[in-house]
Amino acid sequence: MTGNIGTAVFEDCFVNKNQGWIKKVIKFSTYYTINGKIKGNIFPDDTISIKGIRFPLYTITDSTIDATIFQSKGMDIFSMAYLHFRKQN
Repeated sequence: MTGNIGTAVFEDCFVNKNQGWIKKVIKFSTYYTINGKIKGNIFPDDTISIKGIRFPLYTITDSTIDATIFQSKGMDIFSMAYLHFRKQN
C-alpha cells in the first residue's frame, strides 16, 4: 500500500487477512488489517517521526473504507486518527 496521511508517508505497508474466526463471528474483529510504518508527522504536534502502525479496515463497501489508525510501540497501542477512504471516479 502506498500513500500519505498529513505529511507522513506510508512505508512497507501491506494488507493482511485478519485471522481469528471466533472474533469475526461475534463481530469483535475485522476481515483485513494494514500493517507497516509511517515516516513523518501526521499532525503538527506529532513528535515521533517513524512509527509502527496497524489499522483494521472496519467498513468496506464498493466505494468507501473506514478505519482507525493505531501506532504500535512494543505491547502498547495508541489510537491516532480515524480514516475514511473514498473511491474517486
